[in-house]
Amino acid sequence: LLLLIVTALYSHRIVTFQLGDTRMIILVLQEAFTFISMIIIWYCSVRFQFHHVKLLIQMEDVLMELQRLGIWIYYPKKQKQMYCKIVLRLIIIGISITGQAASTHTRWRLIVYLGGIVSSIMFLLVGIYISAVKEYYGILNKYLSQLSNFKNEQIADTLKLEITSFLKTKLEILKIIVPLHHKLYIIMNTINHVFGVIFIALFGVTFILVIVDAYYLITLLDETQMQVIAVLCNCLPGLVDAIIICYLCNSMMDEIDLSGLLIHQLSIAESKDVKEQIDVLSLQLTQEKTEINAAGLFPVNYGLIFSIICGVITNLVILVQFSKSVQWNSKI
Repeated sequence: LLLLIVTALYSHRIVTFQLGDTRMIILVLQEAFTFISMIIIWYCSVRFQFHHVKLLIQMEDVLMELQRLGIWIYYPKKQKQMYCKIVLRLIIIGISITGQAASTHTRWRLIVYLGGIVSSIMFLLVGIYISAVKEYYGILNKYLSQLSNFKNEQIADTLKLEITSFLKTKLEILKIIVPLHHKLYIIMNTINHVFGVIFIALFGVTFILVIVDAYYLITLLDETQMQVIAVLCNCLPGLVDAIIICYLCNSMMDEIDLSGLLIHQLSIAESKDVKEQIDVLSLQLTQEKTEINAAGLFPVNYGLIFSIICGVITNLVILVQFSKSVQWNSKI
């Protein structure tokens, strides 16, 4: 931490003679928020180590239940997808750091570089968890979709699922699907508990980065093309990660909503036991608030992206007006 502080002070000394007062203030704020977010991420990672292990155990429990439905996850394929995501993020981070290092306005900013790397790692970790939960909901929806189109209690010989099932009746399948939905809800609560505060730090830094870079783009329009490219590279990793996470959360919520639609299609002309399981699942979907949120402050979905855009525009107008008023006063 001391090394980061010394490096930050040295970088400020370098850029002080190159930037105006307004730009200098914004630069200091950006690095301060990045530094604070790194401390928050480090503290939460240490504080919730046990919950990380608990989350892995819960997901392993879900995988065991899926095997009772005749489902085995093909892990080599998942590993290849994970490696591709890691390589893609490394490329984006490399482009961002290279672009910033090429500019005299953003050079020697070690805190911002490390902050971008740490943020990308955390976004990747959360994205893996959310992608897994989304996939589990999708698998359950496949079963519910096929069950809703079948009229007989005995389904062993005539029902053709995309994934093989050992079970013979709707009741047997629903007795596994209903507890699975509740376990997925518990997993989502654990994700919110572990990453809620981290979400605030990550999206807060992304919000600051977008404001700073948008302001730079306005003030650097009359400068070299390299300076503009450096500004765009600065916010590239944060923007990409934020959009991906919001997309994953939004698509997962679509899968949950689809579960509610499919389960209501099953409630027509069913036996008493089957209807009882359907009622239990319907009650779960109604009462259990299933969403990814940042410690309860805001949900993580497409609405968050639009909120960031509106906030950036509002603050950008304020910064431009403030900058013009400072320039006018200095001329007087």
